[in-house]
Amino acid sequence: MARVAVFDSGLGSLSLVGPLMRATRGEVIYLADRRSYPYGAMPVRRLREAVSRSIETLREGFAPDAIVVGSNTPSLLVPEALGGRTVGVLPPVRAAARASRTRSVAVLATRSAARSGALARHVRQETAGMRCDVARIDASALVDIVERTRFLTQRPRCVEAIRDTLRGPFERRSIDAATLSSTHLPLLRPLLRRTMPHVTFVDPAAAVAARVARIVGTARGPPTLAVYATSAPARLEADLARLGMPHAVSAL
Repeated sequence: MARVAVFDSGLGSLSLVGPLMRATRGEVIYLADRRSYPYGAMPVRRLREAVSRSIETLREGFAPDAIVVGSNTPSLLVPEALGGRTVGVLPPVRAAARASRTRSVAVLATRSAARSGALARHVRQETAGMRCDVARIDASALVDIVERTRFLTQRPRCVEAIRDTLRGPFERRSIDAATLSSTHLPLLRPLLRRTMPHVTFVDPAAAVAARVARIVGTARGPPTLAVYATSAPARLEADLARLGMPHAVSAL
């Protein structure tokens, strides 16, 4: 049975777990490196150190067949961490552009990713040969809502935060498609759809899972999941229960 490890600075990349388990039918190891939250506020040097540390911890502790850097921010800003059996998560800009009728799309990302030259280059590559306007939007406030699980307990305030973050640029630029370019954001999808029903929100999770399955293959047995946290495992365990994903969490 193949073993796939995925990590993030918090609970955001849990949005990748289901697709990975379905695609590989193998063992998934999830590491929430909450000591490093949020990736989007880190200088690149510290981000590189945090990502390298997580990769080394997973390799030494679990010898996975593949590792998923389950965050757009390091996948963009620390590309040297990727390659071979280490897979990143990048904004699916081309898919969003194809889904857009207005030819105007948004990339919803953390502050450091949204402002980066790396994202600008990625957008140019993804839209080469296409006529498309792409807005890069700092969605850090929405990422934080997910990490603190406020979207489960304070929904009216979350809807207000979504409107405050997105309505202005979306209306000014006639945006009708957006990439969920923090893996935290797919957990907000029901609220995003309710608040902005005319917008298509594109999640890269299925494409990432398919890519990993091509690397490790697909097993026959039932998939399994183990969850670890670098800080406050009991808190993450409680968060998982609130998310409807009850699971034991161990310290690592």
